[in-house]
Amino acid sequence: MIKILGDRVLVKPIREDMLFSGVIISYRRGETKHLKYCRRAEVVAVGPGKRTKKGEIIPIDLSPGNIVFYEKMLDSEEEIFEIKIDGKECMILETKQILGIERI
Repeated sequence: MIKILGDRVLVKPIREDMLFSGVIISYRRGETKHLKYCRRAEVVAVGPGKRTKKGEIIPIDLSPGNIVFYEKMLDSEEEIFEIKIDGKECMILETKQILGIERI
């Protein structure tokens, strides 16, 4: 297993065809229309949290086993790091990409 650093979360995507087809959110910022695709994933590991300027750590309010919704921009080059661990597809997300928790 790997150790997650900072305010990042290791997640295992949940296959959309097994659960639901996802949610597409359309919004406008200025004159440009953006599409966001909301997906689900299971939390595998959590980093310690974000460090403040004073050196204090703000912990992440997630734990392994949580089901989270994360954003996937359909029209941008967003930084989502995809990796394989023990042959399973996983991703490393920043906490700002996580929109909500399905269960705690």
